[in-house]
Amino acid sequence: MNVPGAACAVALSAPVDARVAAPASKSVTNRMLVTAALATGDSVLLDALDSDDSRAMAAAVEALGAAVAAERRAWRVAGTAGRLRAPPQPIDVALSGTALRFVTALATLAPGPVVVTGHPPRRRRP
Repeated sequence: MNVPGAACAVALSAPVDARVAAPASKSVTNRMLVTAALATGDSVLLDALDSDDSRAMAAAVEALGAAVAAERRAWRVAGTAGRLRAPPQPIDVALSGTALRFVTALATLAPGPVVVTGHPPRRRRP
């Protein structure tokens, strides 16, 4: 029986060789920024998503000492080898909940106090 929208099993006679390009993701981009910021040397992030959240994360890792140069969907991050700095001003993560959680964890690696804040709606949320 053929039901529209139902899954269909097909027997294959050979292994499947395919590539699927997934769309860029702010969540993956933010995780890549954290990893690259903690790495030694330069990292190139391909297919990074340019969004408000990922720009907030990029600004946050820059405030903590990692340089970020964004060009289209390839971003270059100069890693800190895990040696972050404590910026003199608060780090504003805007409305990004992901950045807030990740930056709070990153801030524990800085050698001094780090203030992490966000826009008023972000500060009202748990």
